[in-house]
Amino acid sequence: MYNLENFTIDNFFWPIIKSKTFQNIPNLKILDLKFNNIYKGMEADAFYNLAQLEDLDLSSCEIMQLNLNAFNGLPNLKKLNFWGNNLEVL
Repeated sequence: MYNLENFTIDNFFWPIIKSKTFQNIPNLKILDLKFNNIYKGMEADAFYNLAQLEDLDLSSCEIMQLNLNAFNGLPNLKKLNFWGNNLEVL
């Protein structure tokens, strides 16, 4: 999976994205997580080691809490889709 550039997981029950969840797939450019039930949000460094990531889709994930440090280390991120979430805490 090291050379994977596009990864999609949708319609999955995933209450929280833990720190460094994707660290072993550093060449990702597109990460599509739409329609997952991530209602507890993301821990700090959830997207650690994804310096190549350009497109992150977190739409309609029921996210209610957002740790801004979850997005640390995403220097090439050009598109973040956060539409359709229920943010209560920022």
